[in-house]
Amino acid sequence: MDAWIQRELYKELPKLVGQADFRKLVAALKKGLVGPINQAGIKKLNPTVRGFTHELKIGGSAQRLLGKLENGVIVFSELIRGGLH
Repeated sequence: MDAWIQRELYKELPKLVGQADFRKLVAALKKGLVGPINQAGIKKLNPTVRGFTHELKIGGSAQRLLGKLENGVIVFSELIRGGLH
């Protein structure tokens, strides 16, 4: 399944999360779907959060990107700090 980070958010991410976490988020995006625990990548949310169906998560950071399926592509458009826990 294809997944993207919304263009405006992608441009701002290095400033918002730092260069190291930005690189980790891009790598996790390329990794694709993963399980719910202890893995970097795209996780399906169950239940959904404010209409978002997926989160992009990385190890060692509580920062997440939230996304939803749009025309067969998961589009991540919101950064949340502190995770969903």
